[in-house]
Amino acid sequence: MKREARDFRETAPKPVRRISLDIKNPRLRLFLVIMALAVAAGAFFLAFRQLVSVEPGWTVLEADGAVGLNVSADFRLQIELGAGSETPLAERKRLTTVYSAAAREAYTLYTTQEYVTGVNGLWYINHHPGEEIRVDEKLYRALETSLSAGNWLYLGPAYEVWDSVWFSQEDREAAEADPRKDTELAGYLAQIAGFIRAGDIRLELRDDLNVCLVISDEYRAFGEENDITRWLDFGWQKNAFIIDDLADALTASGWTRAVLSSTDGFIRCLDERGGFTLNMYADTGTVTQIARMEYTGPASLMMLLPAPGGNRHYFYRYQDGTLRTAWISAEDALDVQPADGLAAYAEKGGCAELLCRFLDLITRSEASEADWQAAAGDECALRIVRNGTLTSLGNDRLAVTETASE
Repeated sequence: MKREARDFRETAPKPVRRISLDIKNPRLRLFLVIMALAVAAGAFFLAFRQLVSVEPGWTVLEADGAVGLNVSADFRLQIELGAGSETPLAERKRLTTVYSAAAREAYTLYTTQEYVTGVNGLWYINHHPGEEIRVDEKLYRALETSLSAGNWLYLGPAYEVWDSVWFSQEDREAAEADPRKDTELAGYLAQIAGFIRAGDIRLELRDDLNVCLVISDEYRAFGEENDITRWLDFGWQKNAFIIDDLADALTASGWTRAVLSSTDGFIRCLDERGGFTLNMYADTGTVTQIARMEYTGPASLMMLLPAPGGNRHYFYRYQDGTLRTAWISAEDALDVQPADGLAAYAEKGGCAELLCRFLDLITRSEASEADWQAAAGDECALRIVRNGTLTSLGNDRLAVTETASE
């Protein structure tokens, strides 16, 4: 698209013509001044009252941006104020401090984009292969949980390729970066997947919260040739781990009247009461609501779509409807879509554990109903949509109360 510099002379301000106003009645002028001051004082009083007065009940809590870059833009925290011994205002202030600090810490631990001074986060591990590094307990637990499920943590270099597809603005741009349309890119991803399968990269989890990223000489040489520094990355799975950290911070502060959700479908309900609802969606070319479900807390849930929402769009949809998802296989580093949408519920464990239970199936090109049932077991409720059909597996703790056909 051709762009031309705008000629600001066209909108230059015209010369100001000064006209003097002669108000001969000083009483009228004084009255007008007093009225203006009264209106201003009233507005200030109302604004101040809204600032210091907090009503009890459910509300959305925002993180304090003054803490610096943080992950709160990816999450929505709903809390019920006024149920404890503190005033709603005191509760909101305290929880804002707790939530803001946790959101900031999560950013420093999980970011792969920058080094945060004094923090041995994921960026630091990626840039110091071969070194033993002591990390925060929360990051250590996340790394351990991810590795217990498989090799997806090592897909950082593949995610860099797919980022160019997911964040494309038009089909031409996406097609140029699409490994399914470019054999050279597909070959590059095949090499990365080959190194992962061969064990040329591994993260050793050692005692006392120490980790060490071990990369073979051959893979490191490949990385230098291709400017790889993002060896490890949670990718689209990251918010499942972060939401558990945020939930733990809230419960550690003594708070349970809360529902925390991520923009891409992970949910932690800390409240032990019932009557909570979850809307389930599916993507069959367009995203539509399939069902409404009801559950009781406390619980961990996820409502996953191949084309999720959120501030980071981990997908790209071509004009002809072809979808490129973020569900990347650790076997060949290519995207898959085994389901149109799925919802899962578990009373025990966090969202990371729940995701890892199904991660192998989510990143397979095909999985049978028996495979999904085996993964759900009796501990989880799983509702899955394939080819437009909703199937209920696992236990009945995620009750379908309404379907789109009703």
